[in-house]
Amino acid sequence: MNLLIDIGNSSVKWRLVNNKKIIINNQCFIKDFECKNLPSDSTITAVLIANVNHASYAQSIHAWYQKQSVVVDILSQKSHPNLINNYQEKERLGIDRWLNALGAWNHFQQSVFVISAGTAITIDFVEQRDNDTPAYQGGMILPGLTTALGALNQSTANVNASMNADISFPAKTTNASVSTGITYAVMGAVNLVCRTQPASVPLVITGGDADWLLSHADPAWQSRLTAQKDLIFEGMLAYL
Repeated sequence: MNLLIDIGNSSVKWRLVNNKKIIINNQCFIKDFECKNLPSDSTITAVLIANVNHASYAQSIHAWYQKQSVVVDILSQKSHPNLINNYQEKERLGIDRWLNALGAWNHFQQSVFVISAGTAITIDFVEQRDNDTPAYQGGMILPGLTTALGALNQSTANVNASMNADISFPAKTTNASVSTGITYAVMGAVNLVCRTQPASVPLVITGGDADWLLSHADPAWQSRLTAQKDLIFEGMLAYL
């Protein structure tokens, strides 16, 4: 069996995989994480790690499983046989963005927009041109919903808002005004990006705030959206 570990900014998630089928999934907050939380099943033959946090987390997991004679691979953003990486700063590309793109390609097998809604919101593009090998072309990064809310509250003396479901314009309360502004900013970015490609290009959305954005999506692109909770793990499965 294989163990896939996703080390994020706020949590560590892992999936135990048998023949590329996820059979066990779990997670914990990064502040509570210890290597002993992870499975120590004697049938685990390899561990794959995707890490966007401090390198020490991946290093500690690497050492933990090496003591158990398990092969450990810390994944990088190099091109994969199924997907060319055209990002100019490959060493600065978040491994989560790369794996989400790879997972989206494996799922759709065509040009696709990839939206990841977490601490940051990323909107990326995988392009398939005729018979050429598909390529990850890059995208954009903007503050996530919670990040944007926190920055606004810290930078203004009298806002002190929280996100709520009242998304409408013109908003009648401060909470609704902030929630609407932040949500509309993301929707506006997606709408502008969608205009760069034909309407036949699908969108896949993942991440902790995916459900929020999906429920408030503009009708212009809501019908093109597919939610994929474990997209990063689909990308990791391509390495097995």
